[in-house]
Amino acid sequence: MNDLINEYSDLLHEMIYKIADDAQDLKYPIQRVIDFLVSEGYSISIAESRNTSFILYKNKAKTSVTENFISFEKLEQIDRERYKQKFYKYLISRSKIFYQSALQNAKAAKINLIQNQRRTCVSNMYYSLHNSFASMVEFYKSEMLVDKTILELDNTSEDESKLEHFTPMALEVFLNNIDEILKSGKEDFIPRKEMNAGRIKSFENPFTWIFPLFSDSFEKEKYLDMVAAMVESLDKVNIENLGVDTSSRRYVFENQLKSILLRIKETSTEDKISKPQKYTFIHMGAFLAYGYMLRQSADYDSLFEVKIPHQDIINWTIVTSNFLNFVSEFVSESNYENGGRVQKLDAESSTEILKNSDDDYHNTVMTMTGIIIDKDFNLIEVIRNLYSQKGYKMINQRGKITELADTTDNTTICRILFGTPLECFISISRQGLFRIDIVLSEKLMDTQYYKGINQFYLEKLIHEEIIQKDLLSVVSTNANIVRGIPSTPQYNSLKYLDLVLGIHERLKMDLDIKISSYLRRYTEKISSEKFIINSDFSLMNSERFIRRQNPIRIIMPRRRNREELALQIENGLVEKFLFIFFYTDSEILSEIKESFEKNVIEEFPRLDFKVEFVQVTDIETRQLIEEDYSYFEVKILNLMEKFVTPRNVGELRIPQSEENNEEIDDELVFDDFDGVLK
Repeated sequence: MNDLINEYSDLLHEMIYKIADDAQDLKYPIQRVIDFLVSEGYSISIAESRNTSFILYKNKAKTSVTENFISFEKLEQIDRERYKQKFYKYLISRSKIFYQSALQNAKAAKINLIQNQRRTCVSNMYYSLHNSFASMVEFYKSEMLVDKTILELDNTSEDESKLEHFTPMALEVFLNNIDEILKSGKEDFIPRKEMNAGRIKSFENPFTWIFPLFSDSFEKEKYLDMVAAMVESLDKVNIENLGVDTSSRRYVFENQLKSILLRIKETSTEDKISKPQKYTFIHMGAFLAYGYMLRQSADYDSLFEVKIPHQDIINWTIVTSNFLNFVSEFVSESNYENGGRVQKLDAESSTEILKNSDDDYHNTVMTMTGIIIDKDFNLIEVIRNLYSQKGYKMINQRGKITELADTTDNTTICRILFGTPLECFISISRQGLFRIDIVLSEKLMDTQYYKGINQFYLEKLIHEEIIQKDLLSVVSTNANIVRGIPSTPQYNSLKYLDLVLGIHERLKMDLDIKISSYLRRYTEKISSEKFIINSDFSLMNSERFIRRQNPIRIIMPRRRNREELALQIENGLVEKFLFIFFYTDSEILSEIKESFEKNVIEEFPRLDFKVEFVQVTDIETRQLIEEDYSYFEVKILNLMEKFVTPRNVGELRIPQSEENNEEIDDELVFDDFDGVLK
């Protein structure tokens, strides 16, 4: 317990119960804590309370309740350990464990859904259904159970809280006893042997708990809406697909469920009018059992994709999500999955969703996929309403018109991103799956433009403009949208330099200035009056930089007056000139180098001029960013050595490294001239 809750005081509070920082995702169930404190005589201050923090008072002393801590201005010594035990129980209760598992399963199922992994989606969603139901059972036993002797029934083994699956056998027992159950007390049938199903004991049979759990909710609107959605989902099931494969091990299992569903269907019309409570309970039971069958089929049936339509999976997922929302209120837990109508999941968007031959992936700078979860989803109406909005056109990435017909399974519509050279190609399927490809204009794709695109702002723009503003406006008010993290294929090949410079636009200028300044200082040291060495560095498009600049302006050292140096060259005072241009992008064409040298020689025919274009690798760029310029020094001196003659070497002032410029370690002799090379 001490590991989960830190207990301490400060100048304002006699007691603070704070959840330990390393307690992972544990949160105090605010509503349960408040209910407990109210029962202890505390009163809520509505004016001071918010959704995430509540203020309560007792004897004018203030108490604060949040998901992370509970603080008491005053708390009697006799109550401190008892309160701590109570709060600890909230954190590690079996109900909470099952509920947290249900949330994780639901999140995983939605990720499976947007990645088109139907089998795994169904399996995860079933466990979300089962764990949330188990959470209700555990909460009922710990907080609401009247007959405490029931707890002694399952206290004989480690599986004391074992809850079996929603099997057809267990459901059939429930149906056979439903009339008697409704006439009895709420908890009477929990220990009754009539609810045993084979080896499943009554208290392990999940259907045994339907009456105790939901009897008080029978007339509540939220409960009735939830069951109505279950009924609607079951009505769309093609029962004839069940039990058709006689060679399958599930043949008997599916036929039993098929028989039960037909039996319920035959009596449902009459029960709905004369026995509404029975009607809701048996349909809830049928929905739970059908969910178990779906999970079995997804895990083991090779014909799953054929037998179970995609839309059935989506509908079942929607209803199961609604059930989880209902459970969250029952067990007084916060549903962290229910964070608004648009939910971003921590999973990369799958580029395989709605992939077709009309997609041009070369120009795609970002792909975002997701699903519109809407039982009333209508592809034709969605496309028609989007098309009526400004900026939309029916065209695909190949520039072809996309047609819309009653039989269309999926289609693509284009949306211009005003003020940018980007377009969004939105592909949507009849089941609500969608894919958004953000494409850069063809004329800019071969440039470095895409490297400068700020992914954070682009993702934010797509989320707010396309999903929240456009898509939500064309679906029903009950619809939710789930989307993944964008996939950015163009950025997978970015180099270390691109990643660093992409952090902030100012970094490119700063790095350019810093490296160019170093090169200027270093070449000044090794040049002489007759042998000028100059070097420059550029992070921009090198070919464009060289083409658009006057070669004379490029080669002239910035440390000197260009006119004075030009005059010295014309008068023959400068005999040799070596210009080294370092760059980081694609290799410069040889004809550009030849043209560059030709232009300089035409301007200064008496000058022995040479230019070297040096492409800096990613490893060398990393050194430069880390302010290690030894690569420059070695490269410049090597190129100088290739260009130098014995007569010129002695005139060069070649220093040692930057770390020790005053000392000379190695001496290189050319005939009777001394020169120092590193």
